Amino acid sequence: MVTQKSARLATKKKLAKAVSSPAGAAGPDPGNERGDWFATTLARGLSLVEAFGPNDIWLGNAELARRTGLSKPTVSRLSSTLIELGYLTRNEDGTFRPGVRLLALAYPVLRGFAIRQVARPLMMDVAREIRGAVSLATLDRLNLIYIETARSADPHPLVPDVGNNAPLIQTAIGRALLSQLDAATRQRLLDRSRAETPDLWKLHHAKTAQALKDCAAKGYCLSLGDFNPHIHAVGVPLLTLKDGAALSLNCGVPAFRLGQGQLENDVAPRAVALAASIRALWKE
Repeated sequence: MVTQKSARLATKKKLAKAVSSPAGAAGPDPGNERGDWFATTLARGLSLVEAFGPNDIWLGNAELARRTGLSKPTVSRLSSTLIELGYLTRNEDGTFRPGVRLLALAYPVLRGFAIRQVARPLMMDVAREIRGAVSLATLDRLNLIYIETARSADPHPLVPDVGNNAPLIQTAIGRALLSQLDAATRQRLLDRSRAETPDLWKLHHAKTAQALKDCAAKGYCLSLGDFNPHIHAVGVPLLTLKDGAALSLNCGVPAFRLGQGQLENDVAPRAVALAASIRALWKE
């Protein structure tokens, strides 16, 4: 079984291969060839920051080297620069964690998604009604990345936070994102998923194909614990912003809280109605 942790590690290994390969090799983005324009040192430094997952706090030199594919001396040199700039912090035992200055980098990105402020009150209402969580996400290469989340006051086994990511093909919200892309872009991403994450592809490509059909026919798709076995979710395509960023939303509910047929007959209509309300209010 492909776990959340192993899926993220596979993505990081792909990044490691990209930044450690020689100039002129295939780059991390589809259809690009790395040439003189590609700043390898910059890419390697960013790979150190990206090596931290949502459950990591402190990582040592050896673990960063393993995750990025860089040598330990290279990790030491790059980490010293990142510490000086405030993007990493070093503990007394020599381990590292992301520095708070990264939040300043993230803020302009979040500010660019002004739809979050419009959507959040509506999302909060639905989260309370379904006793779960409602999230917005956008595309990040072969992943989705969460840009807003509202949750009910009820206990939750897992609630995605802003900045968390997950594979497109393993989640309802990711499959909903795929459904609203143009056919050529969608097929390119699916081809890359098959080539770069073969274990995930084997498990989830059939469900992704069905989800695409469901989004076209019903306006939503379902995930019954595909990403987290304790969470069942509805994914709904939302809209595409003027800058081309596609957005989708999901409603996730702990499986133990759902009755027979409740996800499709109750949560899904609420999710579809929520998406329609957000579209009606959003003026870009």
